[in-house]
Amino acid sequence: MVFIKRINNPLGDLGDSTHVGTDHWDYYDKYHDDTDISAFTGKAARIRTITEHRDQTLKILNAALSAGYTLKAGTISSNVNLSLPDLAADGTLVAAGGANDWGTAAQTFRSTFLRMRNPANSASYIHTTSAIGGNIVVTWPLLTADDEVLFKAFAQAITSKTIHINQNIIKASSGNAQGDIMKYDTTYGGYIKVARGTADQVWAVNGAGTDSGWATVSAGGGGSADKVKVYEGGSLVGTIARKLNFNATDFNCTNDVANDEIDIALAVSGGGGSSADEIYSNLSNNGNKYGYWVGEVNLNGFGLLGDISGFDVTPTAYLDTSTGYSGASWAISGTNAVGWKTNNPVTMRKLNPDVTFAFLLDENSDNTGSRFYAGFASTGAVTKSSSFLDSLSGFVMFKHSNENFFKIARNDGSGSMVEGSSILTTNSGFHTIRLVADESGSRFGWSLDGGALAYETTDIPSATAGLHVVFNASDDDSTNRNLRGFYTKMKMKERA
Repeated sequence: MVFIKRINNPLGDLGDSTHVGTDHWDYYDKYHDDTDISAFTGKAARIRTITEHRDQTLKILNAALSAGYTLKAGTISSNVNLSLPDLAADGTLVAAGGANDWGTAAQTFRSTFLRMRNPANSASYIHTTSAIGGNIVVTWPLLTADDEVLFKAFAQAITSKTIHINQNIIKASSGNAQGDIMKYDTTYGGYIKVARGTADQVWAVNGAGTDSGWATVSAGGGGSADKVKVYEGGSLVGTIARKLNFNATDFNCTNDVANDEIDIALAVSGGGGSSADEIYSNLSNNGNKYGYWVGEVNLNGFGLLGDISGFDVTPTAYLDTSTGYSGASWAISGTNAVGWKTNNPVTMRKLNPDVTFAFLLDENSDNTGSRFYAGFASTGAVTKSSSFLDSLSGFVMFKHSNENFFKIARNDGSGSMVEGSSILTTNSGFHTIRLVADESGSRFGWSLDGGALAYETTDIPSATAGLHVVFNASDDDSTNRNLRGFYTKMKMKERA
């Protein structure tokens, strides 16, 4: 279709500097008749004059010239500028109603101006940001299935979450107090806060077995159900079933804090008893084995010390009036050895053995001339040697016959035993010696009369050397002396 007729002049008339040639009018016609005149002029047409197009008169056709985009001005009432973005490369405009891809350029939406409409296009989620002072990166999780965002006040069930209690505060909305706990409540359908109980209450399950809560422990009424029967070697102590009332006269309970133990001593009832009963229990007994000998004259031990035997002299019953302890007493005279030992090795260093002897060595006013050994040794044989541990493994409390003090002797199974300095001057008083292995530090330690542990790390038994427990004394002169043993208690790790 020709919008402007050509001038009927030969082509090739380009005019001059002051005259329009007929070709110029021909180019103008072609410009409006779907012809690219840059092929003739060698340059693109450039329009600098503001040109107004009426609403819906500016169209951009597709490549096939079959359809086009018609630009609509809308019902604006004054002139406004519509700016195109500053692109660094080819780009695509986005428009409502189209499937848009915003590309890799950052898009900025100001607070409250990002709105997401509901399916009916009647209401929006309006996104509002806080007054942050710098850019904050919000990372969305790598989802593997459809999911929804979690909001703090909206009722939602959350799953698959790991909540670290040391990094979060979990509490009731109000009324929290020291000692409160949580329990599940079927009426509420979840865990609720339960206020702490009153003084001395305990948490217990009700009689029907349907709920739990605070309960008051009933006080004992003195009847047989509120007492404890005492057994020794599987038999009731005494000629009748003896029950124990917890009182200071018949029942002594000592909290041995240093050893993490409770020592319970019972007075012998009925007269004529051969010894006191010593019950040894450990408060944190998981993974440990135990043994004890309670000063019983027939050398009946229990647990780790259940297989012991005496040396040359049989002990007699003894009661120490200064301490109230009863035990076994051996007369030391002549060439006899006294005391006891385990018949077989019962422990080794890697099991962290821990043994305590309660004893009294009555020197009869002659503090030299006696020997004494108590502790761990790789032999249970009778010995009266002043070099007891030569070529043996052991860790013992030791006394030479020509010295008036006790010391620690040790050996690693080779050469002569190694002796320390004095830890106690000989006297006729009641004493305890504790000997303990600490495999984590590859060492043995000792504590006298409940004092702090002192450790040795050299010339000590190896981790796997088999060790007996020995308690032994003898004479090296003509003075008659006495060895008294009140109890021995032992524990060690359970064998792996």
